[in-house]
Amino acid sequence: MASVIQRTARVRATRLGGQLHRAGLPGAVRGHMDYEARETHRAFQIDLWNMGYAHATSLSVFVGQQRTGTMRVDEGGHCSFHRDTGHGQRVPILRAGNTVTIRSRDGADVARGTLHRTTA
Repeated sequence: MASVIQRTARVRATRLGGQLHRAGLPGAVRGHMDYEARETHRAFQIDLWNMGYAHATSLSVFVGQQRTGTMRVDEGGHCSFHRDTGHGQRVPILRAGNTVTIRSRDGADVARGTLHRTTA
């Protein structure tokens, strides 16, 4: 019994993060993404600034070639994407090296980044 408790206590969260930048062009679009996975819980968050898109513009989030969801640009040019299995939402299983791409409605790449292992 003690070995089961010790193994359970050693289970660590997988934490990934990364920066998002304007896809293929120098520009002001900046952002970050964070992902955490535990045995029974996953959460994924993206925040972007200086989008340069009109208020309420819908943008799609892709992990690899898989569409994961959408987010809308607010009045200040910011947009965010939050998914959490604790709220009954679907969160993909992500790994270090996965590419995250934000695309406009017409399919143009707006921002892109790669997830890397993080600490704490």
